[in-house]
Amino acid sequence: MNQQYLNACFQQHGGRFRFARWGQTIVPELLGAGPEMKSAFDAAYETITGITDHAFSQPTKQNHANSIFVFIDGWDALLNMPFGVDHIFDLVKLTEHMKATKATQFRRFIYDDDGRILYALGVYDMRSRLKDYAPSRIGMAQVLLTHLNFSLGVLQKPVVEQTDDVWAPSQDMRKLLKAAYDRNLPPASRDPDMTKQLIALL
Repeated sequence: MNQQYLNACFQQHGGRFRFARWGQTIVPELLGAGPEMKSAFDAAYETITGITDHAFSQPTKQNHANSIFVFIDGWDALLNMPFGVDHIFDLVKLTEHMKATKATQFRRFIYDDDGRILYALGVYDMRSRLKDYAPSRIGMAQVLLTHLNFSLGVLQKPVVEQTDDVWAPSQDMRKLLKAAYDRNLPPASRDPDMTKQLIALL
């Protein structure tokens, strides 16, 4: 894993570098998912947080979800999202873009004043090829991909791998997640040179 790949992992729209990890306990919630998918995500969180040593918990009345995964049947369903995100995203434009690009999924992050991840949203079109993927594969990949503010560049390498019937983070991703959550590393940075610190921790 070299500096060029790590820069690609966190290269945002417009070519700008931005690295961020969560600054608070992750509270995930799945909408539109069945019991098997929910179990797969619970197992994935146990695995990933075991690597990062970062806390996660179930949502309660006092502890609202901040990492939301929505499973829909076709992108037109975005226009009827089951919770209010229209103040964050232009859902009409987003729907048009997803359909035009034949995308299978959508991820966005919102950051706190210190640049750390505050909120994550993932939306998945289950009429796409994702319908053929095992819930364990989807869960492991998506929990991993929302633990840091990864861009599409991370997909230059496999992020999960299968052994027998079990999906797990690839060895490279295990190392990257562990390094990224090292307490000696800043939780957020816009400086591409911070990848040198990541490499030193790998």
